[in-house]
Amino acid sequence: MEKPKNILIVDDQQFNNNRVISLLKLHGFKKIYEISSAQEALDLIKKEQLDIVIIDIDLKEKGRDGIWLAKQINIEQSVPFIFLTSNLAKDIRKKAIETLPFAYLIKPFNPNELLANIDLALHKFSQSKNRKEKLSGFNLLKDGENDILKISSDEILYLESIGNHVLIHTKNVAYPLNTSVKDLLLNLPDSKFIQTHEGYIVNSSEISKFNDSHVIIHNSEIPVSEEYLDQLDDL
Repeated sequence: MEKPKNILIVDDQQFNNNRVISLLKLHGFKKIYEISSAQEALDLIKKEQLDIVIIDIDLKEKGRDGIWLAKQINIEQSVPFIFLTSNLAKDIRKKAIETLPFAYLIKPFNPNELLANIDLALHKFSQSKNRKEKLSGFNLLKDGENDILKISSDEILYLESIGNHVLIHTKNVAYPLNTSVKDLLLNLPDSKFIQTHEGYIVNSSEISKFNDSHVIIHNSEIPVSEEYLDQLDDL
């Protein structure tokens, strides 16, 4: 696989950074950014075209650790990230995994394992981008009861997570799909769909009214959580 041009390491422990940087340079990674602050990392991600981000969870910035950064990447940006951390706490690991990283590795890292997971993350992310481009008209396949259901993205009003299913609401009917909101968001056209809540994705072109707590789509009130308020800025 062709090595990415831009890679970012977010870690406030210089010794660990030096080990990772030396390994990456040895294997053909040319442009490597190194930042210790979650906020500064997010600012860089917004400015630069990065190929992948390696994040440590335990950053010393108050209120903004690696999990916070991962959530911001999911909301605002489109770049794969992996965790490389020494934090073994189960509750922290659970929160980290909920951000859907492409890998979760424990320090001290195995060089071959780190390189393999970087390649895997890049490959998976490339595949998801290709699917998104192919699904510009957005065809959904329903996997329940072996039925196949195709829906144009123009038909979708909003998507609602209920248990282990997502309901795809159109003007006349709601279709259940055996998947998750986050998985669907990877394959939806960026220019049209936005996430307003952990359990909701909406077709922005169908919003008739909105405020800080909800949006209105065809008389349905969709909640907006504080975490996703920025998604409404361009409406």
